[in-house]
Amino acid sequence: RGGDFRAPFSLGSALAMWGLPAPGTFLVLGFCLSLDRAVEHPEDFPNLLAGSFTDGQRFSTGNTLPLIGRPWGFNHWAPQTNAGRSSWWFSGNDHQFRWLRCTHQPSPWIGDYAWFMLGPQMGGATSDPIGFWEPRAAVMKPHLFDATTGPDGMRIELSPTMHGAALRVTFPEFNPGRNDKRICFRLDDGGWGEFAKRGNGAGFLTGSTTRVNGHPREFRMHICATSDEPIDRTESVGRSTACFTYTKTHVFATVRVATSFISQEQCAFNLESELGKARHPGFDSVTREAREEWRQLLKRADVVDPGDLAEDTQRHLTVFYTGLYRALTFPRRLDETKPDGSTVHYSPYADGGPLVRPGPLVTDNGFWDTFRTVYPLLGLLYPDHLGWVVQGWLNAYKEGGWIPGWASPGYRESMVGTYGDVVVADAIVKKIPGFEVATAWHALRKDSYEEEGPGGHKGVGKAGIRHYDAHGFIPNDVGVSEQVCTI
Repeated sequence: RGGDFRAPFSLGSALAMWGLPAPGTFLVLGFCLSLDRAVEHPEDFPNLLAGSFTDGQRFSTGNTLPLIGRPWGFNHWAPQTNAGRSSWWFSGNDHQFRWLRCTHQPSPWIGDYAWFMLGPQMGGATSDPIGFWEPRAAVMKPHLFDATTGPDGMRIELSPTMHGAALRVTFPEFNPGRNDKRICFRLDDGGWGEFAKRGNGAGFLTGSTTRVNGHPREFRMHICATSDEPIDRTESVGRSTACFTYTKTHVFATVRVATSFISQEQCAFNLESELGKARHPGFDSVTREAREEWRQLLKRADVVDPGDLAEDTQRHLTVFYTGLYRALTFPRRLDETKPDGSTVHYSPYADGGPLVRPGPLVTDNGFWDTFRTVYPLLGLLYPDHLGWVVQGWLNAYKEGGWIPGWASPGYRESMVGTYGDVVVADAIVKKIPGFEVATAWHALRKDSYEEEGPGGHKGVGKAGIRHYDAHGFIPNDVGVSEQVCTI
């Protein structure tokens, strides 16, 4: 340790003691209040609705989504509250409930990809049911979604794994209209493959979606799901929607769903390895595992002695842990574990060669602001994770030729500059373990001295560097609209 120092902190008269942690240790925020104990369950404090009270492009309180998922999750899951005809498909002020959405949207300005819908319905089969709810009355935490929707009174719970989720629905026992009860999946593109009631009565389905922004080669997300309880039958609504239909007296229904960017075989392996009954006998086991993973990571910034949970203390802890939760949401992992234990990934960066490459890969992140906020924090609190994050970006360089400026899932032209260089260089200086330093050097040098040629990837390299080399400045008539592009 490099020694300790004290600095004023904004929570009233409290002082924060910031240690200089070595890898594997954690930062301690010491609050000089009444009780000598740390926060035991920081995962209960994030407010996932914070920043979501937005009205499209008219005004924003943050343009965030209430994302349920694992840290750096392969998928996220969130409620949809309108027809979803734009990137603003959720608002904390809306009271319609349009099912849950498996999403990969890092920002409304970037948009979503590989998304699909799932949720319950009662009555006549439809691909677009509309329920009603109060978002503030729901439980939405990093590890759990739990809400009851009208008009039928269905309780909907979801808990995530890295590549999938468990969905539990409690249908009302009182069903005087003898309405059918279903759990359905909807794809607005792609299609369903196997869709059947198996010999043990359980429902099973496979499908895939090709929805994506940009032009990654042979992009497809594979989906597979199975029901815990026997179903009465399967139903389809048009080409988009597939349903497991239960008896009219059925009450509890659990469905396990997994995804893969590699293949249906890999999807089936993800389903069994992450959600198999040997590992998770039921829904609550998935929730406990997800809760514990978030608790361990959030507790690396331990708020010591926060005091009694009075209103002010509750508010301060909510603000702090909401921010820390958001910092662990992106970048998104794109890698998967094969049956032999090796880490591989589908590459949205590669223009040729094999689609599946070895090692970690990350995406859904822009460096233009996170290079000086999120990544320094990861270096302090999560150096054991920052190594594979940096290697994920270096694998993008190895496969596509550049460190992305914005990625979702492959190269995207958004914002300016090559601030990923700062992240990689900072990891070298801080001796963060877990990535290829020699590869990092070549990536940094290319970003510093080269620009992409005509017809190449957008938003990478030093735009206009040849003009700077010739003149010592960037002329304003050479098509480089922002000089910050060369920074």
